[in-house]
Amino acid sequence: MVDPMTARTALVALIFAPLLPAQTTVDFEKSMLLRYNEQAQLEKIDGCLRVMPERIVFVAKKGGQIFEAAYSDVTKLMYEQTEQARYTTGLLLGWPLLLKKEKQHYLTVDAKDSFAYVKMHKDEFRPAIAAIQSYSGLQVQRLDD
Repeated sequence: MVDPMTARTALVALIFAPLLPAQTTVDFEKSMLLRYNEQAQLEKIDGCLRVMPERIVFVAKKGGQIFEAAYSDVTKLMYEQTEQARYTTGLLLGWPLLLKKEKQHYLTVDAKDSFAYVKMHKDEFRPAIAAIQSYSGLQVQRLDD
């Protein structure tokens, strides 16, 4: 005999499963693209890293889409973390903060004809890596500081 709760759960799953998307787009709003312009000056572009089932895209807050790469074109994915001492905060607010280090998270996407170096927010880098690995099937290489 089938448990009534199991039967109801299976029925609900059968009814609503076709209505749910199999894969969705995931946006990481607190991202920053770092690149050099024609004058060899570093540009920091605030925007959104958009992870889609078939590609990865960086969309600037001002100016629209800047970077796009299909997962089939991606040759390497790397994540690295850097640490910097908080000198300014420590001097302004108190010496114990001098001992604490600020961590910064970077994701590198190397494709056949393009390249992106993205600074990620501390709350978004883990879900971003998980989404990219899930959609692309590629492994994100982690570099230690």
